[in-house]
Amino acid sequence: MRLRDLTTGHSASHTSSFGGPGATAEFIQEDTDVNGYISAAPDWHSVTVRRIRLNRRNQHLRPTEALDIVDAHGTREARTGSPAGSGDGFTVTWLAAGTRTYAG
Repeated sequence: MRLRDLTTGHSASHTSSFGGPGATAEFIQEDTDVNGYISAAPDWHSVTVRRIRLNRRNQHLRPTEALDIVDAHGTREARTGSPAGSGDGFTVTWLAAGTRTYAG
């Protein structure tokens, strides 16, 4: 996996093996557990992910595969847009502040 922040120019990469039963990958952008509580997510504005590949192939994402972030009270916190025309990217847009929720 390679990530590059086009705003700052920072990048990172990581290689790992997967031995599970499926052949899928997912991108998750979510709130974080901090000392047993789900923290309020920061306002990240919009994050665009481009040139997504699995085993070096475009997966031709479909709009039905997009999920929004919804808090425990039913408030939609972030909206995932439809895939790019090429099917290899999408944008997640921040909508509302989350609530502090016990992670249990």
